[in-house]
Amino acid sequence: MQMYCLTLRVEPTPCNPHNSEVEGALATCWVLEDDPQSAYAKAAFNIRKYYWKILKVEHEPRVVTLADFADRDIGTEHFLIAQKHGISTAFAAWSRDGGKPSGPIQHSYPGLNDLEEHLSKIRKSKRKGRCLHFDAGSRCTHIVDAHSIQKNGALSLIAENGKVIAPSRNYTDFRQNQGTIALSLQGIGKVSTFRGFCAAHDNDVFAPIDKGPVVPTREQVLLYAYRSICRELFIKEYSAVLYAEQAKQLPPDSVVHELLDGMRMGTEIGLKSLQYHKQVFDECINERLFSKMCYVLFCTGQKPNVVFSGVIYPDFDFLGRQLQNLADYTKPWGLLAFSFVPLEEGWGLLLSWHSTSSGACIPFMQSLATRIHEKGDGGEFLFRFVIAGCENMAVNPTWWSSLSDDQRTAIEHTVFHGADVLKMPRADYLAAGLENVAAWNFEKVISQMEPET
Repeated sequence: MQMYCLTLRVEPTPCNPHNSEVEGALATCWVLEDDPQSAYAKAAFNIRKYYWKILKVEHEPRVVTLADFADRDIGTEHFLIAQKHGISTAFAAWSRDGGKPSGPIQHSYPGLNDLEEHLSKIRKSKRKGRCLHFDAGSRCTHIVDAHSIQKNGALSLIAENGKVIAPSRNYTDFRQNQGTIALSLQGIGKVSTFRGFCAAHDNDVFAPIDKGPVVPTREQVLLYAYRSICRELFIKEYSAVLYAEQAKQLPPDSVVHELLDGMRMGTEIGLKSLQYHKQVFDECINERLFSKMCYVLFCTGQKPNVVFSGVIYPDFDFLGRQLQNLADYTKPWGLLAFSFVPLEEGWGLLLSWHSTSSGACIPFMQSLATRIHEKGDGGEFLFRFVIAGCENMAVNPTWWSSLSDDQRTAIEHTVFHGADVLKMPRADYLAAGLENVAAWNFEKVISQMEPET
């Protein structure tokens, strides 16, 4: 990441508490980002959040260093603040009578004082859960904490004293980490759990993958993908509710309200596609039709350092080519599931999809094969893919401690990549980054990329 500096001409909106005093201002922003477009987006959002209207760009985003502000105390101060917190803004304002404002402008962020209370309500609602099995009914009374990453077959392999490093769900950690995902030491009993199945259906449906290593069979492949889909659907259902609840606490003309409403709509669109895929998998399980499952399994005898489970809609491949347009809502997007799986000897990275998603998934896998042929090692690309595509993961504490500060920061930044709604999407996000971090080495590949006839 680089430090960008840009200056915008702004004026207060009617909702700005300084509207009667201030006529206009120049807002200079220091933003720690990957590219100038994302830097501008974050600066503009930060300014509009406090009810300033952007009139024009005075100076485009440019890369700066601390040396550029050696003789300017204010510039140095804001550079260091942005280096620590990601962004900092300085206003040079003029009053309506042509003079300077009587004192420094103080900004408040209205409407978020009760955020923790609302998050608490959502968490309590989420704890109730519901059984997502297609045949769920009145008998599904005992909802359990289902592990989307196996507790015994995966988490226990990397845990130390029953604990792993995993993304925190604690609002305080989120706030202290400046709104980005925080990784913390947690007990494996709660990591990766979701209350999406009753005890009976969780035991019955997933027995073929919970009671032994992966062979693999197409049934096992389907069940790993199905569990990941159900968790993602469960999370997105409650995320949509959370965004709506948060937006209610803000004025309708607030840019934060606008952002949250957009996030809610985007989540609901993604949820609709997930519901389609879940129905496809429900039918396969109900009718025991596993022949349409396709997969590639990378196998290794190495000791695991990261375990994971997730789904993505592949938008760009490993060569930076677009596979599907996620702004096109007219049809369900192709879905790819990926999971850590225990093997008889070692572990594997399983990538799987239903044949209805082959249009996106096969070119995705072909691009990976191309990069492996070029570089001779797929571990680097697969590690980057897992970290960039999945916040449902856990890390071995000793391995995490062995990394440098820069490596840990790079991992956290990559995990957060897909969750940052103000960051411009990068076509090449799978092409580079996190080199020489995990040293994954896969000795064997098992592939079935076409359905059985």
